[in-house]
Amino acid sequence: MKKSLAALALLFPLAAAVACNGAVTGTPLVPNWYSNTTVTNISETKETLTYAVTFAPETISEGVSLSYDEGTYTILFEDVTNTPELGLEGIPVGFHGYHLHSELNVTGRFAYNGTKGEDFTDTVLSDVWFMGVSDSLRPIRSEKKVQSHTPNVSATSEKDAGLKYDYTYTVSYNDELTEAKTVFKDNQATDPEAAVTEKTVKIKNGNTFFDNEQLLLVLRALDTTAAIRISTINPVKGIEESVASSGTPVVENREVSFEMNGTPVKQNIDVVTFSLSYANTVYTGRPQSYVYAKCTNPDSNTYRNVLLSMQTYALDDLGTFTYTLKEAQFTK
Repeated sequence: MKKSLAALALLFPLAAAVACNGAVTGTPLVPNWYSNTTVTNISETKETLTYAVTFAPETISEGVSLSYDEGTYTILFEDVTNTPELGLEGIPVGFHGYHLHSELNVTGRFAYNGTKGEDFTDTVLSDVWFMGVSDSLRPIRSEKKVQSHTPNVSATSEKDAGLKYDYTYTVSYNDELTEAKTVFKDNQATDPEAAVTEKTVKIKNGNTFFDNEQLLLVLRALDTTAAIRISTINPVKGIEESVASSGTPVVENREVSFEMNGTPVKQNIDVVTFSLSYANTVYTGRPQSYVYAKCTNPDSNTYRNVLLSMQTYALDDLGTFTYTLKEAQFTK
């Protein structure tokens, strides 16, 4: 289970803790996904972001290596009200907040001593429901469904160079955000009793805590130009753990190229580049890097602090994934 959850932990960023106006931790978050960022209530929201996912493999002549074709990563962000008719599982009736859905699809293959094996497709579907900025984006529930492949360190040929995982990981929170219940379900297990692992996680830092699945959105509500540190659940360890920025964030004017609400955008805009990693562990893992559009006018935030690109790493340092924004349909 820990091997498969390690892939889950590395797939998305961690989090941050300073508001867009540069204030310190604990001040209200800013809804930079709207053009007018001063509106703190949950307005009608409908946003779709589409990213190209490319992979740069490490050069490995012996043992297991990995390659991927270009894939896609899509994010749907919307407001939602749960009704008896809608019947969202695990979400209280009357809940009015946000829903974030994401889908990752990439096709790849392992090789052993340079001989390629058969193609496989990795898919990751995630959903998370959480409150608005006036309630500190408090998470309610998240669910991730994963079908993925990881390198087999005991491989003897290209036929057994990879291991397949098929699992579901859900997290539910109490109203006080002092406790979370995690459920890991191995969809390949033959023994139903061994298929499910449940755990209760105590949350000590509720005022700066976010769910893993909402973090890409949460980072848009924060000032990533300052030192950042918050907490989330480390799914490998099954505990709350701090994450923090490493190095100094870089603010610059950089050319971007993507389609926004059906119109091509190719021009220089202000961006922030920064890295995050786990903070309270002997091995923090390789920092993951992110480039976000910077808020320059709170009354007319054209680029909505959108994630422009990010880099993550394959297990066992077999290569680097780069996510690059191609299309953005922002809330109007």
